[in-house]
Amino acid sequence: MHLMRKASAFTLIELLVVIAIIAILAAILFPVFAQAKLAAKKSSDLSNVKQLGLATIMYTSDADGVYPMSVYDTQAAALTPGSGHVVATVYDVLMPFMKNTGILQSPVNSPGIDFGGAYPDPSVLTRVGLVGQGNFKYASYAPNFSLFEDPALELGVLGQVVAPAVNETTLSQVSSTVAFFTGRYVTKSDQAPARYSAYCKANWPQSAQELFGTNNFPGDDVYMNGINIAWADGHGKFVAWNGSIPVTSPSGCGAESAPCSTYHMPCDLSGIPDGSGSTWGF
Repeated sequence: MHLMRKASAFTLIELLVVIAIIAILAAILFPVFAQAKLAAKKSSDLSNVKQLGLATIMYTSDADGVYPMSVYDTQAAALTPGSGHVVATVYDVLMPFMKNTGILQSPVNSPGIDFGGAYPDPSVLTRVGLVGQGNFKYASYAPNFSLFEDPALELGVLGQVVAPAVNETTLSQVSSTVAFFTGRYVTKSDQAPARYSAYCKANWPQSAQELFGTNNFPGDDVYMNGINIAWADGHGKFVAWNGSIPVTSPSGCGAESAPCSTYHMPCDLSGIPDGSGSTWGF
């Protein structure tokens, strides 16, 4: 005689225990997976900004060591408000050395800064970034406005060259000079996030006329509370959001006659160590 075997099955309690274990494991592992994914994007972003820095070095090699300007008038020697001329940026002149506009966009902060709309008032400047010619429209990285000066803008708006283009021979601390960084674009109407320092908030855009100065391009901590930076010597580095870059300038960061920190994380990353300091606005 064959004995019939009783079929085994999960009881309701056992099933609930298994479900609970799976839920606990998911709660533990999913944040880990998310952090790993963010870390991978952070590395990709660092690679992008580093390539932008290397493109700058290739440009200066072809330009007798002179750094490109932040903005250009493609039809005249100076940028004239209301001229309707097409405006090019530092990104446009670096384009031949980048070959791929994809490196201008962060894997997380995409599409990034809308350079085509950076001048909402057509009476100031008409178009930025040769948008009509299809070079690029967005970029997730902001420039060091002391390294990439804007004499063409000053010549047109102020009638004199206040800050000429920079030559690499004047940089005493190349490896500590910021070139590009993960940034955002803000205007007077935008509110400074609570996480920004008091220094940042005090130097938020104060005037509707501030459209393309340092005030408008603070750092953006899209990666684990920090900013990816490309330095003038071509290397890239992640700097903590509330960290510091230990270099100073003899003046230009408040009291004109007093030495001061060249950079103020996370908002002010324009300046040249031992040279010109902050350039909040223009």
